[in-house]
Amino acid sequence: MLVTDGCYLFKPVFNQHWDLRVYLKTDFATALERGARRDQNGLGGYDEAKQKFISRYHAASKRYISEVSPELLADWVFDNTDFDDLIALSVT
Repeated sequence: MLVTDGCYLFKPVFNQHWDLRVYLKTDFATALERGARRDQNGLGGYDEAKQKFISRYHAASKRYISEVSPELLADWVFDNTDFDDLIALSVT
């Protein structure tokens, strides 16, 4: 068994390699806060990290979601917004 974790792994180029797909969905506001806090030391402080997430990472993620629709491809979808209350949105 091989478990792979990463962003953008539902791209068509990878689809033939997955037997089971799990998608952890988090709203953009929560992802922004988590990412900016996590990466603030490496990205020039909290405000700079926040701007980079908005202009770079969130822009790329929104495009990916629009073009690939990972939620529709996933076997399991979980709302990962609240770590203490992980909610299964769909399991096929």
